[in-house]
Amino acid sequence: MQALERNDPKAAYALLDPEVQARTSTQEFTHRWTTHATERSHLVVRMQASAPRNVRATLESTSATHDGRVLRWLEHGGHHYIVSGLPLLPNTSTPAQTVGALATALRRLDWNAIRALVTPELAARLESDMDARARAVAAALAQPGAFELSGDLRRAVLRYAPGRAIILEQKADGWRVQAFE
Repeated sequence: MQALERNDPKAAYALLDPEVQARTSTQEFTHRWTTHATERSHLVVRMQASAPRNVRATLESTSATHDGRVLRWLEHGGHHYIVSGLPLLPNTSTPAQTVGALATALRRLDWNAIRALVTPELAARLESDMDARARAVAAALAQPGAFELSGDLRRAVLRYAPGRAIILEQKADGWRVQAFE
């Protein structure tokens, strides 16, 4: 919010997730920052109007386990949350990371178990549908500005095919998929 209020694209870019920085150059980000000045000023006004007063910052820390895994912790409201680094605990700190983790989980489905439970025709249709969805989601994620964010920045929608969307909601411990249409 401070970067927005100061009109400081360099500071805002530094706060982006490394994955976003890898896909978006500083020059491209600065160009979009300049191009969308009006929308950004409206966002600042909305954020200032809705920002609670006297809110403590969320503190972040990291630690390493004996086997070399790095755990990322957040402290918020007196509670500590591990947000990344645990096995089988995907990083859900952004909508893109959450959708990427969902796509990975879908690709790991046990199709042998599914084939043992359904007809071969249905198994083929399910596998084909999941594969097509995974490819469409990956393509949508690669597009700049892929997510539609709500005014309060707590809901995100990724439209990945005509009539299909993934809807996410921000929770205290990260983003969660609310609907996979």
